[in-house]
Amino acid sequence: MSLTQRLLDVSDVTQNEKNNDTHSCRESSEPATTTEPNASHVAVPVPSASLNQESFESGRESLVIWGVTIACAVALLTWDAVIYKTWTGPLGIFVTLTIGLLLLAKVGGSFAVVPNVQALWRSDGKLEPLDGLRAIAVLWVLGTHMIGYVSWRGGPACANHLLKLVIFEYIGNGDMGVDIFFVLSGYLISYLLMKEWRRDGGINTARFLWRRWLRITPTYAFAVALELIVGRGWGPGSTIRASCSKYWWSTMLFLNNYYYHTPVVFAPWECLGQAWSIATEFQFYLISPIIIWVTMARKVPMYLTAFLLTGLALFLRWYFFQKYGVTGEVSAQLFVYDKVYTRMPPYLAGMAAAHIFLESSGPTKSPLQSMGRWARWSLHGVFSVVWAVSSFFGEWGKVYLGDHYFYQDGMPDPLGKACYISARAFFGLSVAYFALMTIWGKARLMKWFLTMPVWRPFARLSYGAYVLQHVIIDPTVDWINFDVSESQGTCLWKLIVFMSISIGMTFILAFFANIFVEQPIMRMRDRLTPSWEWLRHRSVGVISQVAYAGILVWLLYESITYVPGGKDYVYRQE
Repeated sequence: MSLTQRLLDVSDVTQNEKNNDTHSCRESSEPATTTEPNASHVAVPVPSASLNQESFESGRESLVIWGVTIACAVALLTWDAVIYKTWTGPLGIFVTLTIGLLLLAKVGGSFAVVPNVQALWRSDGKLEPLDGLRAIAVLWVLGTHMIGYVSWRGGPACANHLLKLVIFEYIGNGDMGVDIFFVLSGYLISYLLMKEWRRDGGINTARFLWRRWLRITPTYAFAVALELIVGRGWGPGSTIRASCSKYWWSTMLFLNNYYYHTPVVFAPWECLGQAWSIATEFQFYLISPIIIWVTMARKVPMYLTAFLLTGLALFLRWYFFQKYGVTGEVSAQLFVYDKVYTRMPPYLAGMAAAHIFLESSGPTKSPLQSMGRWARWSLHGVFSVVWAVSSFFGEWGKVYLGDHYFYQDGMPDPLGKACYISARAFFGLSVAYFALMTIWGKARLMKWFLTMPVWRPFARLSYGAYVLQHVIIDPTVDWINFDVSESQGTCLWKLIVFMSISIGMTFILAFFANIFVEQPIMRMRDRLTPSWEWLRHRSVGVISQVAYAGILVWLLYESITYVPGGKDYVYRQE
């Protein structure tokens, strides 16, 4: 994921918090705006030699940036030529137009290449560890999707060979990376909303939702448009393109986690199938102000609200598992995998961590912050084990040990059932714990690892990479051509080549989307945000929240009372 975000712009928190807004945790940061001192107010003139040196350094950096941009364009064009056997493939046309527009466009500096590329390497200060988590999450998700493609495209035996290696068990459970996105999103969204509440005595919900929609939608729409253009001939026939042509509206309205045109969750022929997590995350944005209101206005501790709602989510996972099982055309996955009411525990863990952080910013310190060294190390050890075990077994508890899966005839044994119900909740809790500890500087080794500069561009490009990944992965896996009869060694080196090409080209495509779509729109976001007075009225936000709460209750009721084979909102089989 998103996906995530998804993929949240931590610079809004760390620099001046003036906009009360964030990016999705899969998303790249919006351009920083700084105020340069007026030269007429400087008492000591700057020597001309320094000016010349500064100009030289700036010019050299611009040349390097343009060189990297053009090199990325050449790489993407070469990939396009190899896949499509022509230099005028759809991505080639896109890259050529992009370069031309970047050279010509000067709309308020929004399309300036140099500052947009520089923003990819900007440090986010105290919250920089979250960038590391975001980068790891998107790479993890890409990895598991690529293993899935190997299995879908004629290589299930090859995928099984790889899953005998422990490292690929972890990679194969990369759908847990989406839960990292949810934790980060819950943390950063809640932090900013609670800061706004403390400052203004309430939340401008309408403005918050508009700016979130404006942040997510441009790249999202670009990905859907690219699927419409490039999707022909990919997947089973041309079904991806057909799906986007017919169901683009459910994707753009963030309803694609409730409205499918096939009873298969995340089918590879769905229009932007991975974008279910974007829809789920946007639905989290809609309910977040309600939870913040309960915490700030009614003085109900955030951890208590999170605990109760997590209990509800676990109960629903158990209920749907008991009712439908995990096999057959209609299984519990239809009601569990991508629904806001069963995927909310990690997001709630992030919200609780944000509340703890905010409350401990004053004179009263959190017990987690003031505990002794040995107690802290012990707690680090416990949550490290929780992280490792939950990410190894995953939601399915499906681990290959010799010749045994924790499944019998498609149904999980007790361990598999426990993982299905609770693995995501425990994993999200461990991620939220370490996110909080690294921000406080109480987990130094992890903080050092997560703040390495190498993670920054991956984090900034994570949202674009998440929503655009299948544009690259889909044709590349066919080009590599995994064969069902290949040995483990052959499968391994082919997978390494496949992953290297796919990850590299996905981030290059995300790079172009970032400097051409994401950052230009973000630079113009203030101008695109309406200043209508009625949007400032709290009743607008309250009405929208009540309406959406009603929709969620209705959807939950429809899920519980669903009759297999009947007409239902969950999917339309056509």
